[in-house]
Amino acid sequence: MSLLSFGLRRSLTIAWLESLTIRRDPVILALILLIPILQIALFGYALRPLGGQVPVAVMHGESHERIIALLNHGDDFKVVADERNREAALAAVKNGTALIGIVEAKEDGGPKTGVNSLTLYVDDSDPLRSNTALSTFEAIYWHRAIGGEENFSPVELRVERLYNPDNRNDWVMTPGLSGVIVMISMLMLGALSIVRERERGTWEALLSTPVNASEAIIGKALPYLFLGFVQAALVVGCSRVLFALPLRGDLPAFGMFIAVYIFAHLIIGLAISAAARSQIQAVQGAVLVYLPSMVLSGFLFPFANMPGWAQRLGAVFPLTYYNEVARGVMLRGADASFVHARTWPVIAIAAGSLALAIASFRRRLN
Repeated sequence: MSLLSFGLRRSLTIAWLESLTIRRDPVILALILLIPILQIALFGYALRPLGGQVPVAVMHGESHERIIALLNHGDDFKVVADERNREAALAAVKNGTALIGIVEAKEDGGPKTGVNSLTLYVDDSDPLRSNTALSTFEAIYWHRAIGGEENFSPVELRVERLYNPDNRNDWVMTPGLSGVIVMISMLMLGALSIVRERERGTWEALLSTPVNASEAIIGKALPYLFLGFVQAALVVGCSRVLFALPLRGDLPAFGMFIAVYIFAHLIIGLAISAAARSQIQAVQGAVLVYLPSMVLSGFLFPFANMPGWAQRLGAVFPLTYYNEVARGVMLRGADASFVHARTWPVIAIAAGSLALAIASFRRRLN
């Protein structure tokens, strides 16, 4: 028998032994099968890159009725604010109530109505949604104008992008991307922490000390918390230097939020690590957390376009709140109250994850 045949037999023997190892660890097999099914289901049912009603604020002026009739034609737009002046309509866009604010402009020498243009103020911190809304509005507007509809006199449409006037893609992706980078790093560090010690045999030494579950978990998280904060500062700083990304909001509040965000993912990772029996299980568990986070947080596609059940599911992931805070602070100039309102849910997620980690820790002690 040739050397090639002997080599093939040895390889097949090792493959058989490895298959027995996989069969003895059904958790790994379940995760490998579950993750692609979860991805397909989430992408198929939850993600809606296009569509959904767009909230609009309208200035109450001479062409008010025609604009309202235009917006009510179909299910593309929803008037959420009917304001008396430009400042109020613009404020509705800046505070997040509306995605678009429509304001009449009057100039000398214009038509008899005194209105010769409409200005559309757009919150372009989520350009996939805002660009689609603008295209839809313009298509409806000019379709009715070209159709010669009675009492419809077309005027010039002007667009003013409030936060990303040059429509830069790097300004769109970088705020959320910084959160994704930190999330994956902290999840992996936390997920491998306890299980790695267990496989090395050093876990038993820790168990022999008078350290309780919460002390051990928090103690393991603290060094990585510092590293995570350094990483986050590096990522945000590079975004600022390389892409001139603005930081218009409350930076101290943003820094506090980042610390809570990092801690939450470390605790989630430690909860996975406490429950896992091997490093492979821990890695698969981390993947099972960060893939849905990326899909359901609004990082890849507009959060507002998702169905209600997907939004409720996305609310359990810290990345959802990071996307809001990062875009708010970096692009929209969000204040401390905006940041604090989204910090508390992340604190609640961290507390719940800590309780799960402690429960898993104690169960492994018994």
